[in-house]
Amino acid sequence: MKQKKLLPLLFTALMLCLFSDANAQVQEDTTIVQTLTFDSITTRRSEWVFPSASEEYRKILMLYTLKCDPATTQDNYDCGEWDYLTYTYLYDDTGIYDSTKVETGHYYVNNAYKDTIDYLNSMTYYQQQWWDYFITYNTTVSETAYTVGTGTNNAAQPLGNNKKANKAQILWLASELTAAGMSAGNIDKLQLDVQQVGTTLKHLNIRAKHSSNTATSSFEDSGFSNLYHRNTTFPTTGLNTINLTTPFNWDGTSNILIEISFDNYDLVAATTILKATTTPANSVIYQTENDNYLDVQQGNYVETGLNDYAFGNEITVSFWSYGDPNVLPANTTILEGSDSLGNRIVNLHHPWSNGRIYWDQGTGSGTDRIDKAANASDYAGQWVHWAFTKNATSGVMNIYKDGVLWHTGVNKTRALGIINALRIGISRKGAGPFAWAGKVDELRIWNQEISQANIQGWMNKNLDGTHPDYANLVLYYNFDGSTNIIDQSPNGYDGMPSSSDMVLPHETIFKNTATSTERFNLNFIQGNYTSQIDSTLVTDTISNNAITIAEYKVAGRKFVIDNFTQAWAAGYTYTYDPMGNVIDSLMNTANNQILNDSLHYYEKPFEIVDRYEIGRYITPYGIGLSLGPNGFTWVFDVTDYAHLFHDSVEISAGNQQELIDLKFMMIKGTPPRDVIQVDRIWGQSRSYAYKNLDNNSSLPNKTINLHPNSSTYKVKTRITGHGHNSTNGNYPHCCEWKDNTHYFHVNNNQVDSWHIWQTNDCALNPVYPQGGTWPGSREGWCPGDIVKEHEIEITPYVSGNTVDLDYSITPVPANNLGMGNGNYVMGMHLVQYGPINHSLDAEIYEVLSPTDYEYRSRTNPLCRDLQIVIRNNGSTPLTSLTITYNVVGGQAETFNWTGNLDFGEMETVTLPVPSLSFWVGNGSQHFTATVSNPNGGTDEYPANDYIKSHFEVPTNYLSGIKLEFKTNNRASENSYTITNESGTVMLSRSNMTNNTTYRDTLNYPPGCYTLEVLDSGNDGLSYWANTAAGGGFCRFLGSFLPFPVKTFEPEFGRRLTYSFSIDMGVSTEDIPQETAYSKVFPNPNDGTFTIELMGYQTEVSLSLYNVVGKLVEQRIVSNPFNTVEQFNIKKMPAGVYLMKVVSDEKETTHKIIVE
Repeated sequence: MKQKKLLPLLFTALMLCLFSDANAQVQEDTTIVQTLTFDSITTRRSEWVFPSASEEYRKILMLYTLKCDPATTQDNYDCGEWDYLTYTYLYDDTGIYDSTKVETGHYYVNNAYKDTIDYLNSMTYYQQQWWDYFITYNTTVSETAYTVGTGTNNAAQPLGNNKKANKAQILWLASELTAAGMSAGNIDKLQLDVQQVGTTLKHLNIRAKHSSNTATSSFEDSGFSNLYHRNTTFPTTGLNTINLTTPFNWDGTSNILIEISFDNYDLVAATTILKATTTPANSVIYQTENDNYLDVQQGNYVETGLNDYAFGNEITVSFWSYGDPNVLPANTTILEGSDSLGNRIVNLHHPWSNGRIYWDQGTGSGTDRIDKAANASDYAGQWVHWAFTKNATSGVMNIYKDGVLWHTGVNKTRALGIINALRIGISRKGAGPFAWAGKVDELRIWNQEISQANIQGWMNKNLDGTHPDYANLVLYYNFDGSTNIIDQSPNGYDGMPSSSDMVLPHETIFKNTATSTERFNLNFIQGNYTSQIDSTLVTDTISNNAITIAEYKVAGRKFVIDNFTQAWAAGYTYTYDPMGNVIDSLMNTANNQILNDSLHYYEKPFEIVDRYEIGRYITPYGIGLSLGPNGFTWVFDVTDYAHLFHDSVEISAGNQQELIDLKFMMIKGTPPRDVIQVDRIWGQSRSYAYKNLDNNSSLPNKTINLHPNSSTYKVKTRITGHGHNSTNGNYPHCCEWKDNTHYFHVNNNQVDSWHIWQTNDCALNPVYPQGGTWPGSREGWCPGDIVKEHEIEITPYVSGNTVDLDYSITPVPANNLGMGNGNYVMGMHLVQYGPINHSLDAEIYEVLSPTDYEYRSRTNPLCRDLQIVIRNNGSTPLTSLTITYNVVGGQAETFNWTGNLDFGEMETVTLPVPSLSFWVGNGSQHFTATVSNPNGGTDEYPANDYIKSHFEVPTNYLSGIKLEFKTNNRASENSYTITNESGTVMLSRSNMTNNTTYRDTLNYPPGCYTLEVLDSGNDGLSYWANTAAGGGFCRFLGSFLPFPVKTFEPEFGRRLTYSFSIDMGVSTEDIPQETAYSKVFPNPNDGTFTIELMGYQTEVSLSLYNVVGKLVEQRIVSNPFNTVEQFNIKKMPAGVYLMKVVSDEKETTHKIIVE
């Protein structure tokens, strides 16, 4: 068949033959450059020395060998579990230097960029209306006041007005109330004795509850009854009465705890001083500071002003946190700092989605880390204090919870580094999946390891200069005093919130509290009244939250915050009615304006390095896989990149899934044409969304300049489809499983259309069976195989100094647009050549058979129909050729080929075997072939006319062996034939019955025969991913003993081809170990299964492993000749298990599927 554009695989023996024959005409010098080796366990990129650019090579082959080995680092398997894309890249140092321009805005408002920033320096306000409900007494039938406290001391609590808000709780004992003469019943009014008149108390709120406490020690939050809520002024000194809107019903025996709180919109307001009496025990608890916190809704964050700070050898980060239980646990970052290059220096996952808290710190490759599983209550639903320390000198990292050591780690000695930027609430990479949600308070960062005693001693109060480590304080946000984020440390690293409403007052007070014995005097009034509830509409004027304007500057090769401006946004503010509706507006005209601009700097100059993909490979599914003791080799023809393989060459290949050996065979000589230049048409290879390829937003028309010395041209493509995307979930999912048509256009003319769909290729992969869904058809690739290139000769369509190139693809189905989210990894190169070097030049490109190259093991060894691949390397179409071939030491045969091959085209040629005597040679088992007389003329370049391969002869059996074949539940998919060396069908079966065993005795005359088993479903006789099909088998039984002498792998995909001989030499039945075999049934199963041992002469060890290599069960069978062993692992999880059967005779591994 003619192969015009698909480049076939080569094999190692192809090159070995080129310098192993004595014929001087075909002697060629070959340089082998070894790069990666199996010892390069984790190295996957480096530089190697290649020959100089003065050398000329007609062909360069890349030998890509992978090996499964316990030394691999990807996972717990000798070969990695999954099918991954891997690339072989060559990096070309251009000698040209460039520098990246980095830009940012000059000014940001709450972390948002605006072209124009209009603002006011003075505070702006909005108005909120609310209904003030109060009680009106119409008549007083009776009334009695009960006085508790007659002292003349002064008490600024609870009506101290020096904070934006205040809260206090005051305790009266039942004994005091009884002593004053009060009895159980409603308390209707309260009278306070005012010593000094203050200003109006906004939203004075009074609540009360019964209490069993005899002293105040901490704020209480629950059980209160709301008694009073009004804007309140005490107009005169002396007794001032508060009429409770709702009376408090005292039970007569309990103590009473009263809570008084209010708002203060005017921080310069005067304080109301009350007369007070000293009590024996603490009777008052109150706020010493306004206590606010940072409210972090998921996605919001704070950009701190911390920059260019070198931490030396120690660091402490502490804070209170209250994670959102509706969000956590999740993959979150509560705080992260990075250096000027964006490398993470400090990080806290608080927690990660697994519920663990991670403390990361340090520079270099990776970071120092300690982590521990936390309870949900540790990170969400309540306030918890955390402190994280590191001392790089001692190597100790600690985590403290509520002042108590919670976790520790040692040998953590990485340098602390320099933090150039720090964020709270998200990672430095933005919100993404790492956005934290919750509340934060009292964030403190130190350049010292703070002691546990000082953590405990100061966690419940604000910092001030009396702290023992105050001189080491780097950043301190207490979030108190305003809605801005002000650094209370001496360093002034203020913060910029992403929203202006992130600072809120605490609902629950648990720190910055004080207790007192100075309790204000109070008259409790009980009476009998007629009353009613009235209301009046009140309008509060409330200040708007300030905005934060950050000005950035360039500091070397980074941006840092230069200063912050606290201001108020220009624009309308509104009046809201009690229902929240806007009823009026006021325009706040800006008195300042910033016309924003940008800042920029240039990164460090770098050399432009062009990355060329020279080969692509998909790793196999590695569970239970072996690639042999020496690995498995794939060969890539990389001759088109010959101009890059000289002197020092940087190459990368593979990943960590398998060990890799990578070498290059550089065959001296004249190539078919000289490579002048290779252009990456659309840049380096990468992934593109299917929809973007369809709508031409990716890979649009591209004009390429042609080299003046070029005259012939070829486009090389590597395309693989990936993803499982669909709108409705129906097959095919795109783009791994969808067969699309690919089109190429030159100068606006379509010159080629092709498919990359691998219909049967995967099911015929010589690397089988694999630990995954290896046989399925895919778009352009197979697990455990190289990606085939598609080449397009475009010389006839090129003229002038430039060429326009374009690509297109089957449109995304209109009824399934979700497919458009699938992707293709695309690599496309334009190879520009000089003229074709020869007019008549025929090449033998590859021997497909006979060969012992492992990639061709599906069809080798064989009896007949030898196959080679020829290629026309001359400018004249190749129409005829003489092919001479033989087994070394045997009789030569001649075959005259005719056809029509243009330059670069290939064809597979089948060479007949006239008789079995053809295989008789000198015993070296080498095959040679030579081409001559192209078009009846003389080949101008004989160096590529000759090829030699090594082969194995088919296994010999005695006449009368039996073919035993058991069908599975899909017998209609199966058929098999046996043919002799002449192609005569000796046996054929099809239309078989499900779950039926067929046995055929092969009483054939001496000769060579080929068994071919076909499964049209491409999943063999057994396939773990299709358990409904059941399992079958195919094997040869001996002529005399009823034991298998050859058992074929049942998970073979599409086809088994096996050539064998009968009565042509020593029979395998004479080899005792071939009579021992084992079989597992049923497989798949529900956890109960049987293993059958047949023909074993020595003790057998049975070892069952789970999918991660852990031993599940082991047995020793002392008398195994013909026995069965039953297993029951129903208590184990469903999945894949491996049974190793080991004796002195042989070792076998069975893959067992438990459903």
